[in-house]
Amino acid sequence: MTVTWQGVYPAVTTKFTPNDKLDLPTFGLNLDAQLAAGVSGLVLGGTLGEASTLTDAEKDTLVSFALEKAAGRVPVIINIPQCRCCCSARRTTRGRRPDDAPADAL
Repeated sequence: MTVTWQGVYPAVTTKFTPNDKLDLPTFGLNLDAQLAAGVSGLVLGGTLGEASTLTDAEKDTLVSFALEKAAGRVPVIINIPQCRCCCSARRTTRGRRPDDAPADAL
């Protein structure tokens, strides 16, 4: 999906359970609310610094889940604020591999 960078792209907070696991049901409610409000795209891991502390597996899970929820209606973007260039390059490459759940933008 093409990202036009026009309109509203909220940074969606990442929800966790009391046991520090991703809370996908609550995350999904937030995505549903954003989509129902008519947002132009979704930015994952873009608030409160969680993008730099999420594991690759957690990021992949969030992207896959959000892509399924968005169902092609809006672009899904993942934040990759790694502190080392090699980490950013690896994440960018992984985000573009067809066997991953690629976000629409990085």
